Amino acid sequence: MLEMFPRHVNYTKPKRVFTWMNDYDSDEKIVVFGDSFAHSGGMFKNKQAENRFNNKSWYGHLHHRTQKQIWNYGDGGTSLQYSKQNLFSYLNSEDYNEDDCIVFVTTSYTRVPVFPIGDDRYKPSMQAQLLTFLTDNNGTLAKRGALGDGDMKSYDLFKQYKKQIEWLSYTLSKEDFINELRMLQVFLNSLPNKTLLLPAFNYPEVDRFLDIKKFCLLDVSEREPLNESLYLNKEHPRIMGEDPRKQHMSDRNNEVLAVKIANYFKNGDIKTFSMEGFEFE
Repeated sequence: MLEMFPRHVNYTKPKRVFTWMNDYDSDEKIVVFGDSFAHSGGMFKNKQAENRFNNKSWYGHLHHRTQKQIWNYGDGGTSLQYSKQNLFSYLNSEDYNEDDCIVFVTTSYTRVPVFPIGDDRYKPSMQAQLLTFLTDNNGTLAKRGALGDGDMKSYDLFKQYKKQIEWLSYTLSKEDFINELRMLQVFLNSLPNKTLLLPAFNYPEVDRFLDIKKFCLLDVSEREPLNESLYLNKEHPRIMGEDPRKQHMSDRNNEVLAVKIANYFKNGDIKTFSMEGFEFE
C-alpha cells in the first residue's frame, strides 16, 4: 500500500493465527484484526470442527450475509501491538485493496506487548497472562492448573527473563494505550477503505475520541447468564476459566453482532452499536 510502512512483521516465528473463509468465490473481502473477541478458536480436532466454529461465529455470519471473503487475523490473548503489526503488514502487502472492509477489535490495556521473536516456546496469546505472571510470586497460575502444556512453555520463558520483562513493563502505562487508541481511530478513518474500530473493552477515558461510544463487546459477554459461572475464584473475580462461547458471546449474539456490522458497512450509521437487539435470556 504505502512505502512508509516497512515489511518487518515475521509471520513464521511466532506463528500467527489466520482464518480464511471464501465459500462464495468472491474477490471482495472483510479483513479482521483483534483478540479473542475477534477470534477465540484455538486448535481444532479436524477441519469439520473448525468449519462449524467459523460458521457460528460473528465473522462467519458476516461472511454468509455479505458473501465476501473473511480474512481474520484475530488471536485470543494478544495485545494491541500484535493486532497493529498484523494491520500494517496487511496494508503493505499485495493483498491489500482499497475496497476491502476492515474490522479492528481493540483489546485490553493490560496486555503486555512482549515479542521474543524466534523463540518457538512463546505463544502470543500469553500476552494476556503476562501482568498476572509478574505479580504471581507464589506460582498460583501453574499450581491451579490454569495453564496448558503450551502455555507452560511460555510461562517458563517468562521466568527466565523475568527481570528484563519487569524492567520493560515500567515503561508501559494506561495513558500510552489510550493515546494509541486515539491515533488508531484517526488513522483508520483516514484510509480509503470502509473501516470499523470496535471496542472489546470499556475505555471511559477515551470514549469521546472513538467513533463508537459507551459500547463494548465485554458488556455483551458479561450480561449473558453463562458468564458468571466461568469465573475461577473470588480472589480474582475478573479472571475467567475456559469460555465455551465463540468470541465470549452466545451463538445468537454472534449473529446479532454480524447483522450490526453488515448494516454499518452498508449505511454507515455508527449508532447501530448499542445493546439493542442482543439477547440475554
